[in-house]
Amino acid sequence: MADWKALIPIRSGSKSIPDKNIKLFCGKPLFYWATRAAIDSGIFNGGVYVASDSERYLDLVKKWTPDAIPVLRAAYTATDNASSESVIGWFLENYHCDVISLVQVTTPSVTSSDFKNARKKFESESADSLVTVAPFRRFLWTASGSPLNYDPRTRPRRQDMQPQFIENGSFYFTSTRLFKEQQCR
Repeated sequence: MADWKALIPIRSGSKSIPDKNIKLFCGKPLFYWATRAAIDSGIFNGGVYVASDSERYLDLVKKWTPDAIPVLRAAYTATDNASSESVIGWFLENYHCDVISLVQVTTPSVTSSDFKNARKKFESESADSLVTVAPFRRFLWTASGSPLNYDPRTRPRRQDMQPQFIENGSFYFTSTRLFKEQQCR
């Protein structure tokens, strides 16, 4: 059986909204919702890890989601310029798994069913990566005024457009093998 782990990074240094990852949202810290959904999905047999650069944040993780595994992440993965790939790379240097899921806490509407359904799709297609998306039907333009996804002379009704998909950043699945080869989720 493949070893699946979830990695939930919660950095303490947010500049746009200070402490956003622990701010209360519907009465619970923002990190709680995605963490709880990942745990409740039951698909992460290797555990759900919440990685922070702050002991205070990790204490809150222990309080609100005691069945998550709090870990102190390396400082270089929590700078203003650090990429999500840096924290995934650090995690995989320290923890073994076959599939890593990067879970973003800024999508509190994610559900345990979302994780379950995504894993079914990932496995049924023998995928090596999966990204969550949302459908949209909107007309896109460049900054210089050129249309990107339709011809204005034959403008369709929005409801007649074929949906396009936008990455929503909720979570990602990546095989460890692929990540190590490509350094990309």
